[in-house]
Amino acid sequence: MFRLIAASLLMLALLPAARADEAPLAAASPPAEAAAPRTIVVALRSREARLAFYREACLQQILSELRERVPRDAAGKVAHGKSLLSLEVAADGRLVASELIQPDTSAALNAALLQSVQAAAPYPAFSPALSKDYDHMVLILPFNFGD
Repeated sequence: MFRLIAASLLMLALLPAARADEAPLAAASPPAEAAAPRTIVVALRSREARLAFYREACLQQILSELRERVPRDAAGKVAHGKSLLSLEVAADGRLVASELIQPDTSAALNAALLQSVQAAAPYPAFSPALSKDYDHMVLILPFNFGD
């Protein structure tokens, strides 16, 4: 331990002192991977067409999986209910996170929806224009069962 400290002090002593007319060294910027992702939240009624289009594409992908999983009663009718889902997708289409913001009272409907979200992944990759602006997108998606 003592040798390490002594070696560090020796190295500092050997470094040339900064002159008054020189600018101090700038702190190294963190690598791009360490920077927080540029994220946008796309609400229920997005006015920006490219965001609404992407949101709709993801919603349709989930719905196609959900049709196979949604619980039905003995007569084959779909259970009634409503849920609100938050879905976070990376620019490459990878599912980052999903959460039921407003779950339904039916545990079976909630489970079917979350299973469908997982099964629908990966989602479409962002267009080049979207990728230029965002790294992640959080989509707020409503689901009305049996309507």
